[in-house]
Amino acid sequence: MRTVGPIVALAVLIGLGPPVAVADEAPLVGPVLNLDTPAVPESGKLASSGALRLFGSKQDGVFADLRLDYGLGTGLAATLRGTAGPRRVYDGGSFIIRHGGNDAELLLRYMPPGTARCAAEIGVSYADTPAQKDVFPTVQLLHERELSPGLSLTLAPRAVFI
Repeated sequence: MRTVGPIVALAVLIGLGPPVAVADEAPLVGPVLNLDTPAVPESGKLASSGALRLFGSKQDGVFADLRLDYGLGTGLAATLRGTAGPRRVYDGGSFIIRHGGNDAELLLRYMPPGTARCAAEIGVSYADTPAQKDVFPTVQLLHERELSPGLSLTLAPRAVFI
């Protein structure tokens, strides 16, 4: 399993293809190291990404991530993203940690015209984990500043209303 998992993950990423770039030198659509960027796909275009995270040792689990971004109009996109994984219980002798489960979020991202590196998101998230099982509204602001070619700083303050 330790060899098959990374090979499957690589095949899935290759199958999904490169991220979609948008006009006006805007950043790529989708997360970079699980961090959102302010870009949105062109109207009518779909961008997708996926990943597998493999944990060995005492966690011993595989988590799958999937993200779909769809351009609704100029500067407006809908995003559906989620993570799924097995529920586990870690017994540390004097303590127990329950972890794993599923999370999903549906949101709208708006990038105003003329501000290709700023966006606002509003959405709703569903958590089905040992810690929580409920639906919560979410809000996030995104700002990206290119520091040099190939290096950007992204600010992404986020609020989840629990």
